[in-house]
Amino acid sequence: MNTHLLSFTKKTATLLLLTLTFLGSLLHAEINSMEEAVNKAGRQRILTQKMLKEYALIGMGSNYANPQEALPKSVQLFDTQLQELHSYIKDPAASKSLK
Repeated sequence: MNTHLLSFTKKTATLLLLTLTFLGSLLHAEINSMEEAVNKAGRQRILTQKMLKEYALIGMGSNYANPQEALPKSVQLFDTQLQELHSYIKDPAASKSLK
């Protein structure tokens, strides 16, 4: 197979996968149950570890996994999910279930 065509196919597949992943996360952004809130809170914990790793890599001057680009994305995702958790807790039914 032509290397240019193979490269184009890989790039197209990667772009499609990223687009579908992004759209999927937008569709599932709202928290509708306590189980979803607990799962999102668990992802927040993992994100804090990821952000710390990226920050440390930047501090060490490493370019492995491009931490300068990854850290702002991780922070944005963390902030978005935190707002979703705050919105869920403002729901009276969710607040009642926490008591």
